[in-house]
Amino acid sequence: QWDTYYMAAAYPNVAFVHTAGYLTRSNMAQVFPKLYQTRYLTGIAMAWYIKANNLPKKVGFVSAFPNSECIRAINAVKLGMEQVDSEIDIFLTWLYTWGDARLEDIAVRRLARYYG
Repeated sequence: QWDTYYMAAAYPNVAFVHTAGYLTRSNMAQVFPKLYQTRYLTGIAMAWYIKANNLPKKVGFVSAFPNSECIRAINAVKLGMEQVDSEIDIFLTWLYTWGDARLEDIAVRRLARYYG
């Protein structure tokens, strides 16, 4: 989003749109789709899968940052799961990065080791 922010400053007569950001300028807008709706449905599907296969009521969730976007996603998954089984727990790990395959791998392995 910072790239878009700087480009909007450099080209004030051009309109810019950024998805999922929070910065704006007079010639820059932000949009964000309602991804939490798909996360909610994902939670329902996961809970039904857990229930149908008699799996432990534990779900690991690896998330990027403790910001509103990520928290909204986690809450939506949990609410979806609760529609099927309110006893399913979510175990959460923050990565503090948007994309690092090595950290993601470590986080998944730790969640599996500590919470089964």
